[in-house]
Amino acid sequence: FHTPGGHQLMFPGDTSLGAPAEEIINCRCRVRVNVDFLAGTEKTPVDVAPVDIPKPPMSPTIPTIPTRPIAPTPPIVRPPVPEIPTRAPTPIDPLPVPGRSPLLPPEPQFSYPAFKPLPTVDAARTWINENIARAVEFTRGVKVDGLNAIAHAALEVNERFNLPKLAFMGDPNKSGVKWKLSNKATAAYGPGRDMFLMRNLATDHALQAKAAEFGNGAFAIKNHAEVTKAMEGNRFISDDVRQRFAKMKTVPWSVSNDPRTVTYHEMGHRFDNFNRGAIQGLGINTTEGWSYLIGKYAGTNRAEYIAETFSLYMQGDETQFYRIHPKLLKFYQSKDLKK
Repeated sequence: FHTPGGHQLMFPGDTSLGAPAEEIINCRCRVRVNVDFLAGTEKTPVDVAPVDIPKPPMSPTIPTIPTRPIAPTPPIVRPPVPEIPTRAPTPIDPLPVPGRSPLLPPEPQFSYPAFKPLPTVDAARTWINENIARAVEFTRGVKVDGLNAIAHAALEVNERFNLPKLAFMGDPNKSGVKWKLSNKATAAYGPGRDMFLMRNLATDHALQAKAAEFGNGAFAIKNHAEVTKAMEGNRFISDDVRQRFAKMKTVPWSVSNDPRTVTYHEMGHRFDNFNRGAIQGLGINTTEGWSYLIGKYAGTNRAEYIAETFSLYMQGDETQFYRIHPKLLKFYQSKDLKK
């Protein structure tokens, strides 16, 4: 091609044909090649004479073929089916428990534990080790009368509520675990290790002191007056609690006042430990004053309220069951195999 200055170039920037520098420096020329790929492919139109395509001849008329009538199909006659004599239904054995599938294992049935008073402390240790706890170590000075009351109560709770054997029963100092117990505590339950701990619960001193401390004497009468006054200014106390409290003449420190009932109390902690989620699911509101119906110790906290109501339930006096929260009473009865 030729530049505006008249010089010939083969391509932009070409100097082979003598183009000077001013023609190629800063040259912005571009080459675009247009190719007509269809050049020379045109055809000359040819005149084509129209061709008459003959139509196919018409098909001859098909004559109608006469049809003959179809004879009706005779009805099918089946022989009568002989009657089969029915057999009386086989009686079904009743379920072991109403509404319970026979495929499930039978529920445990309660039989009141046969307990015979043990003659000596050594005999009590052996019997408790075989029936109540896997390990037993007593405090010095225990009395066999106290051990009999404790053993019988613990066995009764385990049997009625289908609880396994304790890991340990006896002196906390011989349990192999360091326990921080109150100096006034005669017994306690260790939930983490499943241990029934007792100091002087089975001594003569405990048998006498507990009855005096927890009895329904002057303390209970005075405490009733104090509770009555406290309830008057408490707007959280429910009407149900007030109506039930009107039946009471005394309010004791505790409903557990001897080795047997104290054992019920501590085993109540154990029952609570095995049924914690279900009891919490009952939604019992202790701020409504339900602990006032049991005793002063029941108002300490939720755990002591459960243990005290359990002890009252195990004592078996149904005339006093009105003092237990209805939901909690119903739960105890549902778990009690004796019921």
